[in-house]
Amino acid sequence: MIKILSFTFITIIALAKSAYGAPFTFDCKFPINVSMKNSEFLKDNIQVKKEIFELMILVNDKEAFIIGNQGTGKLDVIPHRTSGYTFIEITPVNTVQVTAIDNKLNAVHSRHTQLLGSDNKLELFPSQYYGKCEIRN
Repeated sequence: MIKILSFTFITIIALAKSAYGAPFTFDCKFPINVSMKNSEFLKDNIQVKKEIFELMILVNDKEAFIIGNQGTGKLDVIPHRTSGYTFIEITPVNTVQVTAIDNKLNAVHSRHTQLLGSDNKLELFPSQYYGKCEIRN
């Protein structure tokens, strides 16, 4: 699996022609996770965990691609006027994930996961990861 992801990443870099200059990669590490214990939206249902979650985002010609623990995907890119980016991913199962990176390379990765509940209806299980990114050219 890692060989396939590496090949995909190298292929994307080789084909890159960037409107922002040369393609670049955000290499992000998120050591803090905030999520819910279950789908009940209650104050005491929030949990904070210290766990490392990593992802990479390749930015190229107003396109971006995410490489994370669930594979590779295309992202919509929203560049900010001054600096920073917001990336939006819609996964194959229509889960929306948003990653925002500011000019100090602080980052937030938000997952808006919906799963079938006990009543066979979709329930929201949101989570957010907080961390920092580095830029690699």
